This record gives sequence, C-alpha cells and structure tokens, in this order.
Amino acid sequence: MRNIGRIVTGLVLVGAFASPALAQSQHQLSLHLSGGAMSGFTDLSNGGYYDTKAGKAIAGGLSYQLNNTIALRADAAYGSSPIRFQGNTFGSEFNRVFMSAMVQVPLRDHSPSPYVMLGGGAAFLHHSPETLPDRTVVHGMGGGGVAFKLGKTPASVFVEGRMYVYRAKGLIGNRPDQSHGELDGSIGVGISYAIRM
Repeated sequence: MRNIGRIVTGLVLVGAFASPALAQSQHQLSLHLSGGAMSGFTDLSNGGYYDTKAGKAIAGGLSYQLNNTIALRADAAYGSSPIRFQGNTFGSEFNRVFMSAMVQVPLRDHSPSPYVMLGGGAAFLHHSPETLPDRTVVHGMGGGGVAFKLGKTPASVFVEGRMYVYRAKGLIGNRPDQSHGELDGSIGVGISYAIRM
C-alpha cells in the first residue's frame, strides 16, 4: 500500500508539473501507462553476496509536446525485484519508486516513431519485509522507445526501455554508512492517448 500511495502521489505531482504549460499553450498533452519488467544490473552489496533477479514494473505519467522536436515528460515508475543471496531468493523484495522529469526527443515525426529520453529525479527505496530503513536518493535516467499510432485514433502503443542510475547508503549487505552505486534497467509495453489542446 505504501508503494501504491507513492505512485498516486507521484501522478498528482505530474499533473501539477504539466498544468502551467497547459495554461500558456495549446499544444498536445499525452497520458502514458505501461507495464513490464525491471532488474538490477549491479549487486546490492559491495561484497557481491546480494543481488536481484528480474521482477515486475509499472509506470504512468504525462507528456507535453512543445513542438515537433521536443516534449517534456514526467512520470512515476514502480519496480519490485526479488533479492537473492548468493544466487538464491529468500522471500525479500527490493522495491523502488522513481519520480522522474525528462526531455523526450522524437527521431521521426511519423509512425513508427522512435524517440530518446534523458532526465532524473528522486528514487524511493524500500526493502520488503521492512528490515532496513527506507532511503530517498537522487537518480539519473535515460532511455528510448518506439511508438506506433493506432490508425487515425489519438492512441498509440509503445515499447520502451530505461536505465536508472543512483547511489544509496545502507542497502542490504552493506553497513549503514556504506554507499553503493546501482544501475537498474526496465523494459515495458504501454499505451498513450493524446489530447490536442
């Protein structure tokens, strides 16, 4: 419930992010929703004893198209991965909520439309069961995808990959004051719906 609450809070903040732009321009607003998988590409501990296997991921947010070459996008992404100790799971999960603001640049203005993204924000880290304190850190992110329009409708489907990089103290297998760099990746399939203002 805590993670769901964070996602809801994130989407509210996304709406606040987009509102000033809507008040000043009559361009295009899009709603995005996707689901897929997330996994860590680095160990959780400096000793290499703890890592994660692939788990589930969902994301949702808004983008505001400024012109044909750039869009502002903000969203909340949730990922949960089973934690492994020396290759074996033991019932613990590593949960992350990434709140991101980013610039999205389309590489072609017709379907299929590839695009790249670059941005960052805040990451909320949680171990389940709650054996360690929650952490809030800054993250950077980059990624890309391909969008396919559904005929003449305002809807599109997209395939998207992302990489998140951050550094946190006190992750499982580390001392409370010991920091460790993390690199997480996600891939998902989603749908977007555009509203011309």
